[in-house]
Amino acid sequence: MYTKELKDRALGLRIKGFSYSYINKKLSISKSSLSYWFKNDKWSVVVRERNILRNRSRSKRQIHNLIKARREKLMALYEGAKIEAHKDFQRHKNNLLFSTGISIYWGEGDKNWKNGIVRISNIDPKMIASFKKFLLLLCRVPNEKISYWLLLYPDLKERTCKAYWMKCANIPKESFKKSIVINGRHKIKRVRFGVCGIQTNNKYLKTKILTWIDLLSQRIVL
Repeated sequence: MYTKELKDRALGLRIKGFSYSYINKKLSISKSSLSYWFKNDKWSVVVRERNILRNRSRSKRQIHNLIKARREKLMALYEGAKIEAHKDFQRHKNNLLFSTGISIYWGEGDKNWKNGIVRISNIDPKMIASFKKFLLLLCRVPNEKISYWLLLYPDLKERTCKAYWMKCANIPKESFKKSIVINGRHKIKRVRFGVCGIQTNNKYLKTKILTWIDLLSQRIVL
């Protein structure tokens, strides 16, 4: 049983706009009792609605701050990738595989940094195999993180093309994703065994590769 003095104190806090949770902690009055006392008072309903709106606004600010903090953390991470890329470039700039891998990506690679996909495609198995070696040995990408796909025309047999790329580029069968078939206007074989793509999803690595391209271009042009 609560005293009249305690109830009056609760009433004063509620009128000031404090929530049931706050009053409960402050005066040790159960929320059910507070609700029973004030639920039919119009002014209490107004207080409740105002508190709901205030909490929503606070939640939006918290979400905004969390998103901002995450964005800043990621940007710091990618700035770190650029610094690491400069160090790697100095260490490997005379390595033939390193310069070959960068050059391949410079000419054939996906340059859209935002998607975070490191990806090239080509009709030459030697190029695919060389870039695969670059990813494995110098970029330290695990083999299971690398995937492949074929771009085919309707008159090409997928099984034959896949066998060709498995043999010539040393690609594991289980690493192939679903092939893409293009319906061209002319029903002739553009390429004998289709186009092979190789990719890994790693925005940190993509940041480094794009930085390496800039550094290599400066070394060549300047």
